[in-house]
Amino acid sequence: MMTPPRVGEVMPSFVAQMLNLTAEQKAQLAALQQKVDAELAAILTDEQEAQCAQMSQGGPGGQGMGPGGPRGQRGQR
Repeated sequence: MMTPPRVGEVMPSFVAQMLNLTAEQKAQLAALQQKVDAELAAILTDEQEAQCAQMSQGGPGGQGMGPGGPRGQRGQR
C-alpha cells in the first residue's frame, strides 16, 4: 500500500525506490530533507507543527497523511 508523503517530505520513499537512487543521491536527498525540515520548523508555529504531526498519524483532523517521523532541529522563533 502506498501512503501519501508527510508534510514537507521532499521525495516519498516509494518514489526514491522507483528511481533506484545511487548512494550519493540518497545522501544528497537526506541532506536536502534536513534543510527543508529545519526551514519548515522555523516557519510553522508549535500549534501548526502539532497539526501536521496529527495529520501524519491520521489523528483528529488528519487523513493519515503518511508515516511522519522526526522533524530534525527546531528553528528559532
